[in-house]
Amino acid sequence: MVQKAIYLLQQAGVEMGYPYRWYIRGPYSSRLSNDLFYLAELDEVEVKEMGAYTLGEKTRNIVERVKDLITAPKRAGERAKRLELLASVLFIVRTGQAKPNEEVKLSEILKANGKAFEPNDAKEAVASLARNGYTF
Repeated sequence: MVQKAIYLLQQAGVEMGYPYRWYIRGPYSSRLSNDLFYLAELDEVEVKEMGAYTLGEKTRNIVERVKDLITAPKRAGERAKRLELLASVLFIVRTGQAKPNEEVKLSEILKANGKAFEPNDAKEAVASLARNGYTF
């Protein structure tokens, strides 16, 4: 879920420098994965120090704009599936593999990559992304 949330934040304009490529569950950054393992090993003092950092106004505004997209729904399994759909659709569109209005093609690409998302799922993902300020 963190991989997809960071991808969506970066695509919304919060540049964190993580390059993404397609992997088993959609957009994936090995550099981010390495950083997450590093963060998991921090000691209490380092974690407390990191808690002192704050986001700038521009970044806070972007996070606020896409927060609901990233945090809903509340159940982790449903949220993971939704984030996978949203990030995957955005990745496919932004890499030129399909257009946002090509729901059938988006669904076919998703299914070819082992994801059981239907054209209506792709259409709703595009609509959700657009409502949250993503452009295509």
